[in-house]
Amino acid sequence: MVLSASTRRRWLGVIFLACAACLLICGLTILAARLRGLAFLVYWLICLLFTALAALVALADLRATARQARQEQRDLVQNAFGGIEDKTDQKRGRAHI
Repeated sequence: MVLSASTRRRWLGVIFLACAACLLICGLTILAARLRGLAFLVYWLICLLFTALAALVALADLRATARQARQEQRDLVQNAFGGIEDKTDQKRGRAHI
């Protein structure tokens, strides 16, 4: 099964977000008493890393979605008005290039 690029990005974002959420819940409940000193710092930096990765994947998906929407809008305008332009050129006796 081949997934599209947007589907892969979205699944990757969900995975990063789920990892960050699991680390957050475990860090505040189960591991709260055990995390001290350097372990505390490293643990929360890893949680921050997963959160940042989820945000970066979301931004990449936003850019790709906006780029795709712009391209589809250009294609729609070209399809809608391209025929009109061809007809006016034919009426004026111009050859379509």
